Parts: sequence; structure tokens; C-alpha cells
Amino acid sequence: MFRIDDATAATALPTPEAAGSEGYFTEGNPTAGTPATNVRGSWLNMIQEELRAIVVAGGLTPSKTTYNQVLSAIKRICQNTVILADAGAANAYAAVNATPLVAGTWVDGVVQQIKIAHANTGPSTYAPDGLTAIPIYGLGLQPLQGGELALNGTAVLMHATIAGVNSGNPICVLMECAGGAQQVAPATQPQHAVQLAQLQSSVGSTGAASSRNKLFNSGAQVAIQSTVPTLTTSPQYGPVEMIAAWASGGAITAGTLTQDTAAPVGRTGYAVKLAGCTLTGAGQVSWRYRMEAADAVKFKNQTGTFQIGVQHDVGSAINYTVVFRKPTTTADDFSAVTTIGTSSASSVASATGAVVTATQALGDCSKGLEIEVQVACGAVTTKNFWFTEWQLEEGTVASAVVRKSYPDDLKDCQRYALLIPVGTIHLNGWAGSVGAPIGTTGADYPVEMRVAPSVPSISFSLSQANTPNIVFNTTRSLRLTTTGTVSAGQTTAYNNAAFVITARL
Repeated sequence: MFRIDDATAATALPTPEAAGSEGYFTEGNPTAGTPATNVRGSWLNMIQEELRAIVVAGGLTPSKTTYNQVLSAIKRICQNTVILADAGAANAYAAVNATPLVAGTWVDGVVQQIKIAHANTGPSTYAPDGLTAIPIYGLGLQPLQGGELALNGTAVLMHATIAGVNSGNPICVLMECAGGAQQVAPATQPQHAVQLAQLQSSVGSTGAASSRNKLFNSGAQVAIQSTVPTLTTSPQYGPVEMIAAWASGGAITAGTLTQDTAAPVGRTGYAVKLAGCTLTGAGQVSWRYRMEAADAVKFKNQTGTFQIGVQHDVGSAINYTVVFRKPTTTADDFSAVTTIGTSSASSVASATGAVVTATQALGDCSKGLEIEVQVACGAVTTKNFWFTEWQLEEGTVASAVVRKSYPDDLKDCQRYALLIPVGTIHLNGWAGSVGAPIGTTGADYPVEMRVAPSVPSISFSLSQANTPNIVFNTTRSLRLTTTGTVSAGQTTAYNNAAFVITARL
């Protein structure tokens, strides 16, 4: 916009007269004696300078023959956003606008851009022009966590009030900040951006998905021993391999440790079941898993996250607590243990499946690791407790449970307990004289056992033979020999009942 260039125009802006009361133009009314409004030079100069200021601010050269300069300048100005200096501190941001915002103008939809001088380390707030600070949320409509506002990045903040977010109070939504982490809402469709937590819940926070779970027999499918023990105050192993259980805190008068194949919790129905438990006083039942040093060393000085599916039918909510321990002195010797840490109590409602989780810095656990789940049930009568889908993984996220194949689980468990079927140990020979050896037999193990296993008393069927004796017992095989009871003739000896050899912790 070109200034008026008439020969009668003043060469300098005249001083306007004193301001009167604001009003409106009128053409006057001669009949009523109302004069028409005078159009003063001061008013015209004000209009001229206001419009010219827009043209100049838009970077245009005022022209006498161009009639859309104000429009062009406004378009150009709208392209030039104002970036404010960060006048606050880390996590508490502030800025000063050329025209200060007030409560009536700092409203939903107003956008502020700030050059970040202090990277955020956690939840953050923004307060322009001395107004009350309001929290900054990400695009996922959650408070910032740290790293979203990067040093020297430009943060774009928009005032918003959203029902259900920040209790319906105002927030600043961080639209973007160059160099900062971007928060997104949980992905629900194939082409949505995925949250780190969503990804970790599927693949874990560390390690390959196929090997995240370092605990064996997680699905409770492998049952090597058939004996179902009665619960006592001493830990006992039951049919579900790797798991021991017991009761404490009061007298236990009933209860067994068994395998359930139709459990109400978990995917497959397989679970450890403490069945028909009757306890008095401050009764507590415990589930336990022990990891040998050869595996526990992989968690040395790392953080691990444990999870287990549980359910009970006590009739009211009860607390579950996870305790982590390690051998005090010797690898794999749990006769003396040191507590690594104890989780907070997790309340589990009755007749409702739940997943109990615990994250623990494990320190130097290279001598072995023990995990106990304590169930503070109190005094109960013929109540049941189920445990299934246990997992321990490196990191701080309890990801989806890794479900190994049954053959893999069986192989893992056979390192600690192995069933020797009927007839596996079979000797058949010819006795040359009374007491003469008739041969050697035994069993080769499908896997290397943890240590030379403990062998129970073996029941034999004997025909003209003495009871076989163990001559070799190693981590890979068992060898026995026997002698005949006649001077000449065929002799036979074989185990007539299955038995379990163990190398448990």
C-alpha cells in the first residue's frame, strides 16, 4: 500500500488531536440537527499506517498500482510463525510472547512454538507469560516420560481441553519437536505406529522371542513322576516337573500337590494344583522353582521380570508375593540361601485368573536362582490353588509367554528327573556256576543329567539270578550287573516297576 502522494499531503505524520470517546460514523440528520461525522486526517492516517504496516511486515515493497498487497502480505505473514525462546527450566517450560497471552486468549487451539533450551527428563509443564503452568502431553494423550523435548529442537504446543484427559483440565499437546521421541496412541490397525511397550509385550525387551523364557516346563505339561505327594511344611516335588510346593504359617491337615489338566487358568488347562488344602492360622502355601548355576549365570547383574498365571477359590481376595533368592556359598547348593529381593504384594480375587508379575535387579546370581511365590491364604478349608505359564526373562517387561514344544520341554526336564520304564534294565544269560556273573545292563539317558542322579530302590523280577547291583552311575548312563543262583542254567533279571531317577536342585 502506497501512502497518499497528493501535493497537499504532509511530509511528516502530524500529531493527532487528543483522543475522544470512541464512536461510529453517521451521515447526520438535518431535521434533527445531527451533523454528519467529520472524517479527520488523523483517522485516515491511522488506517493508512495500519494497512501499510501489514504490507511492510510481509516483506513487500509498497506499490501505488498493486491493489492486493495487504492480502499478499497477510498470506506471507501467516507463513512466518513466531518461535519463542525457552525461558524456563528442564521439565518446567516458559516463554514470553510479544503480546502477552492472558486467560482469555490462552484457550484451546492456540499454538505456541518454543526453541527448547533444556531437554526434558520426565513429565513437563508449560507456562506462557506468567500464566499458571499446565502439563504437556504427547499425541498419545499421556504425560511426557523424558526425551520428547530435545535440546535445540522446536516444540510445537497446542492448548487443548479433552474430556477424560488430565481430569478434564487443560493440557498442552506436544504436536512435534525435532530430535525428540514422539509419543503415539496404542496401535489398533496394521498401518498404525506401534508403541515400544506394545512391541515389548510381544517380543520382550531383550533377547530373541524364541528363547526369552529361561524357565522350563512353563506350560506344566511335563509330568515325570506319578506320585502325588501330600502337602507338608517341607518342600516336595510333585508330578509337574521342576516345581516344589509346601505350606507354612499354620498347621496343614489336608492338601496334595498334583497336575491339573483342566485348570481354570492359562491357555491349555495344564497347571500345578495345590488341591483340597486345609490350613489353620496365618496359613500360606508356596510354589517354588530353582534354576541351576549354568543357566542363572546368564542373568548375572541383569534385571529380570518374572510372571506366572494364578487362580484360587478361597472366596475372597488374597495376596501373592514373589521372593528371589540365590545360594549363599556354593553353586547349586540351596541349603543356605540369600534373599535377592521381594516383590510387593499382588491382590488376586477369588475364582478369577490373574497374572502376577515381579521385576527384580538380580545382582550376582551366578551360583543359582530360586523363585518362590508365596500365597497368603490364611485359614482355609479344602481350597485349591493353581499355577501355570511361568516365565523369567531379561528386562523390565513381562512379554507374551513363550510356549515351547512338548518335546523341548520334556528334554529340558529330563536333565533333572528321568522315568525308567518297566523292563529297561534287563539281564538274560547263562550261569556257569553259582555266583558267576551273567552280564551287565543298564540305561543310557536321552540327555545329560545335571549330576549323577539319585537312584531309588529298584524292584526286580528274578529268575535264578541275584538282585542286580549298580556298578556305574554317571550323568549319561546307569550300569548294573548280577550273578546267577544256579550252577548251570538260564538266568533273568529285569525291573518290574517303573522308577524315577532325579538330579533335582
